[in-house]
Amino acid sequence: MSNFPPPYAHDLPLQGLEYIEYFLEPASGETLARRIDVLSEQGAIGRASEDRIYADANRSLAGVFDGASSIVVFETEDGQTGGAVAASIAVAVLERSTEQQSLREILLAANSSIDEVQHAHGIDPTKKEARFCTTAAVARVRESTDGSTVIDLAQAADSVAIIVYEDGRAEAPLGLYDQDEETLQLWAQLAAKGLRGNEIRYDPQMEAQITRKRQESNVTYGVLNGEPEVANFIQTTTIPAQGVEMVILLDDGLFIPKTDPSAPHDWAVYAQLIAEGGLPRLHQYIRSIERSDPDLSFYPRVKMSDDASGAVLYLR
Repeated sequence: MSNFPPPYAHDLPLQGLEYIEYFLEPASGETLARRIDVLSEQGAIGRASEDRIYADANRSLAGVFDGASSIVVFETEDGQTGGAVAASIAVAVLERSTEQQSLREILLAANSSIDEVQHAHGIDPTKKEARFCTTAAVARVRESTDGSTVIDLAQAADSVAIIVYEDGRAEAPLGLYDQDEETLQLWAQLAAKGLRGNEIRYDPQMEAQITRKRQESNVTYGVLNGEPEVANFIQTTTIPAQGVEMVILLDDGLFIPKTDPSAPHDWAVYAQLIAEGGLPRLHQYIRSIERSDPDLSFYPRVKMSDDASGAVLYLR
């Protein structure tokens, strides 16, 4: 199976808190990634997930895309939200990509395609609140010109690529810019005043903060929303594959909740959980934490559970 779910035309076939995991074995033994596992789950809010995943073990290529709908309501004739459309477009562009294209070129092509679709639907390109968008975390394992094996990585917004080494070390070579950190800090402040759940979500300060962060897209952080300025924010790198055990791609729905939104993630914990039981182990760990805080006050977050998607490329 070369991609999951189908790009653009269909929503994820997920209901409630189900998860789906695919084990993709290559057609031949010559692939550079031994296996790619993916997991995607619809969150607690919304009719369908806005996440999309591409995974092709034969190409040693995978991408995780977390769509976000525009503040101005948009749906296609078949009921897809803008966030789902944006993420599906990114999957379709990645699926059509060639080995000659850099990951940066692929993400910029996806961004241009998102812009074209928005223009086709009459969306005002000058209004950020009308643009739908997607984050991105993409990894490709390939042979370099000198014959060595390397790993290409690309990120946009708060989806992340994590490298796990055979000695247990784990790092995010491109770092992580969490555009939601300021919003979650405000959430924590309002929770400390006694507000809970939807009281916080619909507090005027919170609504103003969410709108303000959208206006900062491709100004202080980058998302694939059709604006050319995202070129200033797409992060890429290429690292040697020697000593690498696996590459983990996650959107923020598979981030472990934190009591302090500004605290750094311990990627070694993520690596350990996946080593214990794959992406389902990480997923279950996160959901158990979220269930322990039903009023969203101890672990600041804007919904009980978010759409959650991840991919793991195993090299060893």
